[in-house]
Amino acid sequence: MSRGKRKKYQGVDYAPGNLVRRLKLENTKKRRGMVKALVLIVAVLVGVKLAVGPFGTLELIRMDQKKRILEDKMRLLSAELTNLEWQVRQFSNPLYIEKLAREKYWMIKPGEIIIKLPAE
Repeated sequence: MSRGKRKKYQGVDYAPGNLVRRLKLENTKKRRGMVKALVLIVAVLVGVKLAVGPFGTLELIRMDQKKRILEDKMRLLSAELTNLEWQVRQFSNPLYIEKLAREKYWMIKPGEIIIKLPAE
């Protein structure tokens, strides 16, 4: 008779043997789903942190742009410094000082006449 009852309960979801298996299977599926969701959440959080954190990709791009701008400014200032150093050396040259005084301040030697030509 016990064999007949087993056959009778095997097709039913709430049979004592099937119930335990079914509950284990449901718990396993729930756990897998929760693990997948947790892994997805962690992956998204890590991705966001890598993108916008203090050492994230966006910050590194901004820092690289600032670095390029500063390097360009440094090159311009270096060229200007070279030009100023050249001018300082030229101020010790009497011929340069005379040329600068004649061009900029219209200074003349005694007896010279300045003739201004029209611009072309």
